Amino acid sequence: MNLILKLKIGCAALSVLRKELSTREIIKILPAIIKMKVGKKPFKDFPLPQSKKDKESRKLIADAILLYRALLKKYPQADAERITRSVICHAAVAQLKYLIPVIDEKTLNSLNQDEKRQMFCDIIAKFPNADYEIIKAEGKEYHYDITRCRLVELIELSGHPELKDAFCAGDGLYFCCHQPQIAFDCQSKIGDGAKTCQFRFTLKM
Repeated sequence: MNLILKLKIGCAALSVLRKELSTREIIKILPAIIKMKVGKKPFKDFPLPQSKKDKESRKLIADAILLYRALLKKYPQADAERITRSVICHAAVAQLKYLIPVIDEKTLNSLNQDEKRQMFCDIIAKFPNADYEIIKAEGKEYHYDITRCRLVELIELSGHPELKDAFCAGDGLYFCCHQPQIAFDCQSKIGDGAKTCQFRFTLKM
């Protein structure tokens, strides 16, 4: 994860925290997060990552887990979970806005069938946590099944299964707000206990 992306994710997270907490409250939770980071939490006792995707997924999720743990020390679980979910969602949107350019009608009209298929494969590849397979890629419909979500695995192994679906909301919000030519639907989610996340993209043009 490069520095610019880290800053954008961090700014999105801070924006949420400023709405939810006072400056004094934010300052109070920072030392707890720093202390856990110094102690190499939350993955200190985990097996070493086996791939680049494993490493990137850990980088992507680590701060969210530490924030949640810090909030749990000072607030009721319901409040800690609500704030963490909001941070995760808005951070995910910031990440996708940075990684995926807006795809306008002119661009879509210039692409042939194979190029459109590759475009959606490239979009899915922006998710470092995901392994996927193509179900359908033709006309206006591009369907992909996410067969593995490392974020769900990591959040469960970290002992916080109550957050395992927290990373799904940002995907839908991003495409709804920032990709006007693409309709997105996720008909099942690994975070909800399904075997796959069914990503369904439909061109609106």
